[in-house]
Amino acid sequence: MPAFSTSIPSHEALPDSLGAGLPLALGDDPRALDGALDALTAAGATSTVHTLLRVALLQPGRTMLWYTKLLNRWDDLGRPALKPNPVARRIVCLADHTIDHLLPLVKGFCASLGIDADFDLKAFDSIEAEILDTGSTLHSDPGDLALIVLGETWLHRQLGPPGLIPTERVAQATDMLDRLVNSIVERNEVLITNFAPGAVVAPGGYAHGEGRIGYAAAIGQLNVHMHGMQSQQVTVIDQVQAVHTAGGQRAYSAANEQRAGIPYEPACLVALAREIAFTIAALCGKTHRALVIDLDNTLWGGTIGDAGPHGIVTGPDDPDGIGYYRLQQYCGRLTSLGVLLAAASKNSPEVKSIFEDNPNVALTGDDFSSMQISWDPKSRSIARISAELGFGPEFMLFVDDNPFELAEALGRHPDLDVILAGPEPADTLAALANGRYFHTVRITDTDLSRHRHLAARQAAAALRTSFDDYDEYLRAIRIRVDVQPYGEPNRRRVAQMLQKSNQFNLTTRRHTQHDLDTLHEQGATIGVFSYEDTFGSQGVIGAIVLVPQGDRLRIDSWVMSCRVLNRTVEQAIGAWMMQFAGTRPLLGEFIATDKNAIVRDLYARLGFRRVASSAPGDHEWWECDPSADTPPTHLVELRTDSWDQHDGHEQDRRDRDRRLPDVVPPTRARAA
Repeated sequence: MPAFSTSIPSHEALPDSLGAGLPLALGDDPRALDGALDALTAAGATSTVHTLLRVALLQPGRTMLWYTKLLNRWDDLGRPALKPNPVARRIVCLADHTIDHLLPLVKGFCASLGIDADFDLKAFDSIEAEILDTGSTLHSDPGDLALIVLGETWLHRQLGPPGLIPTERVAQATDMLDRLVNSIVERNEVLITNFAPGAVVAPGGYAHGEGRIGYAAAIGQLNVHMHGMQSQQVTVIDQVQAVHTAGGQRAYSAANEQRAGIPYEPACLVALAREIAFTIAALCGKTHRALVIDLDNTLWGGTIGDAGPHGIVTGPDDPDGIGYYRLQQYCGRLTSLGVLLAAASKNSPEVKSIFEDNPNVALTGDDFSSMQISWDPKSRSIARISAELGFGPEFMLFVDDNPFELAEALGRHPDLDVILAGPEPADTLAALANGRYFHTVRITDTDLSRHRHLAARQAAAALRTSFDDYDEYLRAIRIRVDVQPYGEPNRRRVAQMLQKSNQFNLTTRRHTQHDLDTLHEQGATIGVFSYEDTFGSQGVIGAIVLVPQGDRLRIDSWVMSCRVLNRTVEQAIGAWMMQFAGTRPLLGEFIATDKNAIVRDLYARLGFRRVASSAPGDHEWWECDPSADTPPTHLVELRTDSWDQHDGHEQDRRDRDRRLPDVVPPTRARAA
């Protein structure tokens, strides 16, 4: 990406605008950026410095000096959160080579994505000793995630020197991979790297013969096996892609390996760190959900106002336009992964017709979940896109060819992530692809149908305007909510919601799937709720975790999609909880965050009474007695067939000895 020169204004002017620092954060001169951050820090523009740090860290393809300077500054500032509501993850790391220089990069990238990563690095090349010895610290203190980074040292130990490899050695290596993963997968989620081709082309290649195969073929078989190992608890990190991004064979460094046990050049360390961090982000629900893109000179060449709808530069058969066409195709492929596509363009509304009228544009209007075409500032367009899509700008990536537009948008939405479109569409495509912003590791049905769900929600909103009475409208759309037990069909979606949901999230406990499975086995009840109305199904939209606590049921977690908010769905879930509790009082918790103010009064609206709260009021406890209190009214048809079939099993669970630890109100709580 190009660097933009800029003069730094006086210290007094700097806090008022991102305009001075942003071009440098999007450029490639680390010393100039360092100077701008010095000036901003001296001026007391703390929030601006944090924003620029995050934006600069997420830019792909920069030098190790670039990232090192940024990480050093982040350290000097006390490692502040760079995204709102960060989730904490403790990650146990094992490797067959030195990764000391890798982990600070991973930590910085994680912080830029909203993850507070704490690493516990085990002794060098102690993978088998730590994992297979049940008395090791890994087993007694497993952390949240186990990261296993494998390379040529492990391969040579398992397969022998490069060359023709006996097939039984390959089978032994796959067995060892299974043993390593299976030994710890019950305790935490496992992230394990696949195997990249080595620094030297191995003799044998893809040769095959009686009982032997070439070294490259052996690596290929191991990688295929690892792909098959993936599950709810096991994720493969694509080390092959990282090495390829960093230059393939040029990504290796014989000198670094011989002197420090580091097999890679700095550029490859950066690429691998990004791959690891974005994989962790995907597991934590912190990847980007929407691509917001400018049109003129970004999605196509030229401007509609000057060239007209058929004069813009784009098309599969145009040497100048094919780059834009491929960029459009890439954006379209993102939507197939559940990423929402939005346009933010300063243009006349008639520009929308180009997606139907110009056959050289690879996208159609249906590919976009929101189109904001006006002469308003881009920050207003992004605010409207956020309202339409139902989540905040912190989950969006904004691409524009004008640094001013990016700075203006960031000024209003400091948690937005941005890319400066390059002078060539290939530059923009490379930044999008190599940045890994939309990296996906596990796809749920909800992800794949997100665009359809949004279209149904928008149709419902359009119909709403024809009703004078809101209750009449809700009755007309015939809302049905199915109550389902927690199990294989919905485990992944429930864990995803707990990781991603910020607004309708009563406690913001980021239970992983392993946590949920453990809670369920220990006696917790997990209710899962799916939604359907006249406009179609919205899939799983909510989940609750009910934990026995003495003679009461504590609502440990309650998350719900904001796309069905204010349709009395929350009242229906509350009524179901009261019915399920029977004679046991329900104890609800509310833990305040920067994002969940919309549910601060939820328990009061459901008829609960506040029984305690911490001094600042950021941790409140509410209670209701289902045997005496009236369930909240709602306009939802609750369907419990799936739950009722499961309820006999749940009754057995309720009658068991409770093995879950109690969570009690704070000792300094005051009565309401």
